[in-house]
Amino acid sequence: MTDHVTSTAGKSQLLYAKSKVFLHLTKHKTGNVEGFLTITKRTASTSNKDLAINFIPKSILNSEDVKTLEWFDLYGLDGEKEYSPYHEDANQTKQSSSNEPVKKAYITRPSNSSSTAYAFGVTIGSLYSIAVRPPSIHWKGSIILHSTLGERLPPIFFHDDESPGFKRELSRKRKQFQPFSENNLKGGEIPYWGGDRFITVLRKYAAVEANPAEKTILMINPTPSDLSTFIPQEAIERSNDKTSLFGQGKWKLLTTMAKLTNFTKNKVNEVAQNFEQPEVKAISEDFESARVYLAKWALSIEEEANRTRSKLILNDDYKSLLIEKLGKDFSSLVTPQDINNASRKDPLKKAEWDSYFDTNGLPKITIQEIKDRIFHGGVDPEIRPQVWPYLLQVYPWDVSTQEKHSLEITLQEQYLDLKTCWQTDINKRETDLFKDQKFRIEKDINRTDRDISIFKRLPEETTDDNEDVSVIKNPNLNTLRTILITYNELNANLGYVQGMNDLLSPLYYVIRDETIVFWSFVKFMDRMERNFVRDQSGMRLQMKTLNELTQFMLPEFYLHLEKCESNNLFFFFRMLLVWFKREFPYETILKLWEIFWTDYYSSQFHLFFALALLDKHSNTIINNLSRFDEVLKYFNDLSMTENDVDDLLMRAELLFLKFRSMVNVIDIKERYEGSAQLISSDLRDLIGTELVIQKESEPCSVE
Repeated sequence: MTDHVTSTAGKSQLLYAKSKVFLHLTKHKTGNVEGFLTITKRTASTSNKDLAINFIPKSILNSEDVKTLEWFDLYGLDGEKEYSPYHEDANQTKQSSSNEPVKKAYITRPSNSSSTAYAFGVTIGSLYSIAVRPPSIHWKGSIILHSTLGERLPPIFFHDDESPGFKRELSRKRKQFQPFSENNLKGGEIPYWGGDRFITVLRKYAAVEANPAEKTILMINPTPSDLSTFIPQEAIERSNDKTSLFGQGKWKLLTTMAKLTNFTKNKVNEVAQNFEQPEVKAISEDFESARVYLAKWALSIEEEANRTRSKLILNDDYKSLLIEKLGKDFSSLVTPQDINNASRKDPLKKAEWDSYFDTNGLPKITIQEIKDRIFHGGVDPEIRPQVWPYLLQVYPWDVSTQEKHSLEITLQEQYLDLKTCWQTDINKRETDLFKDQKFRIEKDINRTDRDISIFKRLPEETTDDNEDVSVIKNPNLNTLRTILITYNELNANLGYVQGMNDLLSPLYYVIRDETIVFWSFVKFMDRMERNFVRDQSGMRLQMKTLNELTQFMLPEFYLHLEKCESNNLFFFFRMLLVWFKREFPYETILKLWEIFWTDYYSSQFHLFFALALLDKHSNTIINNLSRFDEVLKYFNDLSMTENDVDDLLMRAELLFLKFRSMVNVIDIKERYEGSAQLISSDLRDLIGTELVIQKESEPCSVE
């Protein structure tokens, strides 16, 4: 680390930095968002009140900034020499009493926006107070920033046991025989902790006074009126309760930030009322991974979208080319024949299905012809148990009836072997990992599709949340539990992830044969595992691709979403995670999934279905909605029917055909001119029918 900085344009000077600070989004450490807490100075002339305090997630920082922040955490305020009170040169190293940078260090200027990815910040001038909770044996130390603008920000937790900077500070203080906190808020000595240095540094730039009524609330540049304001203890307890904040509100929290401009009981009641709103309750029942995705990836998706926008939202040259080749408004992209072919047909029935195979059970027509028929009409419920194992590739299309019978015997033997492995191994069943996975499965199974006839509660069942989740009285749900535990045996790296139960239950509802359901689920998970890998890279890539697809195909709508701060499209997370299962009636989802399984045009046709959903509602949103929370609520409240699915499937097919034609025309231009590719490889892959497979690489462990 050197003093030399080639340019400070777009950068801010560090005055304070602390590594290994976290937002706790869930009760599990995998939901934590790691970041840095900073105080920065925009320019040399920036006043103290305009200094910025920021939480910056590590995931959105470039490598140079991470390196600078980690250096500053270790050495920025104390220098690189080890301090010894007995060393003759001890005074040559800046001591903690100064709390000033030993040299100038700069990072990319942090944003004070709190709308995405949990990157947030306030200026000292707009900081009203800080709620401080020193660590104990039961919890990490934390602070909560409250702004004068009424914005209530998430708790920031100091993981001192992981922080190299804190460990160095503590070692230095112990050598000085000063192991206690410099900012004693409640009387009595408490051990030094990470948040203490932050408060000490902040005192250099602002008046920091403990509120007389509640010493753990620090008022920033307070007026006499501020200091006389009573702060109810329940407000502080509520603000520190991460379960209520992140559990009840979940990832919707950022769009419904509680307004705590004055710390009064009336304002606390307003917060409680916000959490009681129907749309917040609905999202609170969603998937835990949605919050984690929002925290870790939403901002990076938005930033990548900003980088690609100039390429994908076509310039005049590309528009002129497409008009020349494809007609005004690209009218010849889709022909009347295309529209006729895209029309929805009646479901495939038994007599027609049987006619596709000879007496030996081998197909008489091409597989693509069969898939064409299913793609455009779906399958009659009567024959779904026969057809789905073919679509999911449990049965190869070209096996005879006799060969299929032999295959079924083999599949049953393999399933029984896997099931026996965990049912008879007492040692395995006593491990923490097995118990943890089994509990997660049982917890979700007990609330899986209870409105569907075969999964309904039995008369002797209760709805008591405290009931032992391992007691599953519905025999069909019990079978789902067995299948999911056995799948763990087959795919030990992935383990069980919330949402997999939602993928399994429709398979069982249709097929009912435990062995065939299991192997159908295995095949389904081959294509869906990327939705559940722990680093969420599979979901991130799909969200990024959908974002690029929207820019390319619906540019005007995308620009409106950008104005609404909704262009990261994270309201689609749940839809993509479990393939729209929460958005449509159950029977309609069965039809939608079997159409997706054909891979008739693309193995990622679900992204064109999502694009069709945006296309269908684009005019309504452009004409009536202008804010992030309005767009989110609009999509969250959508209630769709089978008729909607037919319309969306037709739209999706025509959008795919348009996309393919546009890509072909642009490819010809680029090959002729030798110019750089406009279409990314991720977008280009949407034309392919080969499955996109991504497996979890690391073994599952107890969280």
